Amino acid sequence: MRSHKDIYPPEMELKVENENNYSASYLDLAIELNGGIAETKLFDKRSTFKFYVVRMLYKRSNIPKKMFYATISAEVLRICHATSNYNSFLDSARKLITRMCSQGADTQGIQRVVTKMINRHWEPFVKFNLSSEQIASDVSST
Repeated sequence: MRSHKDIYPPEMELKVENENNYSASYLDLAIELNGGIAETKLFDKRSTFKFYVVRMLYKRSNIPKKMFYATISAEVLRICHATSNYNSFLDSARKLITRMCSQGADTQGIQRVVTKMINRHWEPFVKFNLSSEQIASDVSST
């Protein structure tokens, strides 16, 4: 707090929104110190709003079905990059899947594209030490 005036222009207001000294949010990450280890998970400020926010496409939109499902798998990959432990990953991914199912997705289609995406982009998922089929199954079982 002492040096923020040296870093940011006066027009930019700096707000302290974290509730304690062990957790904070930065951009789309929630960072928490747990036993001296920094753990990350996805943070979406829109989830704190008191009104519904449309975040992703609807299946009935005027787009190809393949593109609809590709956005789901891309978002699951983004969630993986943002999270450091499997439970946080599953929590965020399952919320996404629940939302997308309410917007027209079916769980078989989701499981298929997520498995395919994990097999293509395996490196970020290695930290979970599970097979792509297991991860896709866990994600799509909401």
